[in-house]
Amino acid sequence: MILFKRFLFRLGVGNHKFDSRIWKEKLDKRKLFVKNIIESQIALGMTREEVIKTFGFDMREYTNGVCSYVFSTFKNGQIKQMLCFYFDENDKVIDVKTKFRKRIY
Repeated sequence: MILFKRFLFRLGVGNHKFDSRIWKEKLDKRKLFVKNIIESQIALGMTREEVIKTFGFDMREYTNGVCSYVFSTFKNGQIKQMLCFYFDENDKVIDVKTKFRKRIY
């Protein structure tokens, strides 16, 4: 069973248990973890610093306090999908969602 899961991971198929090291090092594999991150709610209650430690320094931060990580791009490199972290007034994660970006021609 483990070999089969590794095979699916290498192919880039399925949903896999979140692995912080792989998330940070292999940007092309991030999409395999998104469903697990959202369903397991592993980020809920984390501070901004804990999110950075767990998910990496390549976070995009917006003026409304939302932070996001790119996990899918178009062939030309433009952002396709992001994983967004929403923080409360105490700077703790209260929600995690995916967001699609419109394709710009």
